[in-house]
Amino acid sequence: MIRKKLKPSFKRKLTITLLLLSILPMLVLSFFSLYFVNTSDVTSVRSRLDETLNSADRLVTTNFERIADDLDSLAVSSKMVNVLKQDEFTANDRMELNKDFYLLMGKDSAYMSMYLIKPDGTYFGTDTLPDHYQLPDYENWGIFRESKNTNGVFMYPNYSLDETKKNSTSFIRSVVDQKQIIGYIIVDIGSEYIQNLLSIVKGTAFGYIQFVITGNHDEVIYNDFSTNSVSNSLDRMFRYGQVFDRSDATLEQELSGMIAMSQKSQKLNITYLGLIPKAMLEEQGSLLTIIIVILLAIVVIAVSIISWLVGRNISNPVVELANKMSQFTPGAQPIHLMTNREDEVGVIYEQFDLLMDRMYRYHAEDIEKQDLLRKAEIKSLIAQINPHFLYNTFDSIKWKAKLQETDDIVFMVTELGILLKGNMDMSTMFVGVDEEMRLIESYVNIQKIRYGERLSFSISVQDDVRPYVIPKFLFQPLVENAIMHGIEPLGETGGRIEIHAWKVEEYLYFSVYDNGVGSSKTLEELLHDDNRSIGVKNVDRRIKLYYGENYGLRWKSEPHFGTTVIIQIPIQMKGDHHV
Repeated sequence: MIRKKLKPSFKRKLTITLLLLSILPMLVLSFFSLYFVNTSDVTSVRSRLDETLNSADRLVTTNFERIADDLDSLAVSSKMVNVLKQDEFTANDRMELNKDFYLLMGKDSAYMSMYLIKPDGTYFGTDTLPDHYQLPDYENWGIFRESKNTNGVFMYPNYSLDETKKNSTSFIRSVVDQKQIIGYIIVDIGSEYIQNLLSIVKGTAFGYIQFVITGNHDEVIYNDFSTNSVSNSLDRMFRYGQVFDRSDATLEQELSGMIAMSQKSQKLNITYLGLIPKAMLEEQGSLLTIIIVILLAIVVIAVSIISWLVGRNISNPVVELANKMSQFTPGAQPIHLMTNREDEVGVIYEQFDLLMDRMYRYHAEDIEKQDLLRKAEIKSLIAQINPHFLYNTFDSIKWKAKLQETDDIVFMVTELGILLKGNMDMSTMFVGVDEEMRLIESYVNIQKIRYGERLSFSISVQDDVRPYVIPKFLFQPLVENAIMHGIEPLGETGGRIEIHAWKVEEYLYFSVYDNGVGSSKTLEELLHDDNRSIGVKNVDRRIKLYYGENYGLRWKSEPHFGTTVIIQIPIQMKGDHHV
């Protein structure tokens, strides 16, 4: 029975609580405003700018080292040496080089170019070869001279400008065979690539940082002002390829309106210069003050309205109810709340008790239904015999009858009878290991009538596996899949199927191997391929229904090398199972 009389004490508590809460947002926002004013000075900005430069260095270094490592691996590969030792690049060489180059450049290929250049000037590249890479004209100049004097990958500030993009820097690696340079691999890094990297760390709480990157001789190899300029004069002073003069009076005057810091890379031979306009900080300070005032006004108005409109209890009674709810466990005996309250909380408590009773009853009914559904699904999966197999079997019997080969007919009918008997017997879902192997032997014996000498089959079962029971018809779908998609495509060559069973500690292991055509698909892809994975999906689903989601199939397959399917299940003696 629901109580109707409500006492006003709960509403008074709620009103007092909301009035107290209305003060808290204003205090928090006031503290935030004070904190921001005290910390957003030049010293704080410099500290954050230093952190940003460190982050930029780590980001650029990580990506440049990745490119250098990939370039080094490519240069020392036997495939690259063999390509360069040939007189010319064949069509297959170009295809393989193109694949390797774009694999190295990855998703950033639009901002990079790669070239493989022989000493005689022959080259292959993703773009037209720039004039300053022409060999043998420039073999003792610039980037090639540095590469000859370097053991490994060399980063060169190869700034150049064409119609499409700026090239900030380059990586070069000589390809050596028997201590002789037989070619060079060059990766040109465009400025847009560096721009994309730096954009990750540019945005800060105090403005947008402008970056300039210089080489070891102060030559500019990257300049933010060329694409996002806040000062045309700084753009001219930091022009690509130009050595900027730190003592220039005009530059010093321009930088006086900036907060600037420089930092040399810890690993790369470059220097980062980060700049933030002081005017931007002042504008942001004014804007932030306005935003804080508006937010304070909105919060005060909103909290005042909520104080008059909210009619629910959010204090201790609700917390008590939440604690009781958190203690609830599905299937456990309901926890009844004992209370003499006559307000809204009393109504909630009473309804909560009724709800817990209903949930307990529904949960028990749901468990029973799930168990029945699980058993029905398992029986349905076991009952699935491939209609193509039955058709082929009866077709083979028909032709044997026409040829009056009665011995083969008797043999096939006997083996088919064993299979059908095992399939129709729903009194138990588990059989001994030997009995399961006999069922799969019957299936293979029937298939051998069709495939003849093209199909060979063997079973190896360790003695300590035989006392245990396993789910019935566990291997027939896997063997069928191996025959149809592994052995049959081999044609007249034929193949073999091997089943192995062994025990390790508390687990049984089974493997089904075929030396067929194999596949490049993963198990996840196979289970989603309805054209060839119905049987495999059947087995995987049954294993999970019997033993849980942690169990299932493991799949290993390679094109032209066959397929191996491995099953791991916990050991069970006869009578231990519940299905």
